[in-house]
Amino acid sequence: AILSSLWNGLSMDQTITETEYAKLSHAEHSQIINAIQSKDPEKARKLMKDHIKRSCDNILTRFDKSKE
Repeated sequence: AILSSLWNGLSMDQTITETEYAKLSHAEHSQIINAIQSKDPEKARKLMKDHIKRSCDNILTRFDKSKE
């Protein structure tokens, strides 16, 4: 329930367009898939962790700004 209340659409940074965000997200997901297909669990883990952190940071940034 907490995560659902924080989710307010795409977890994109306010400084980029939706198109730029989609390209970034697609690239991150592609890198994660490539690491999995290459059987490189350490790289896949790092890429996924970085992706989740960036998304969370963006969600929290948008959430903080919505309180203003």
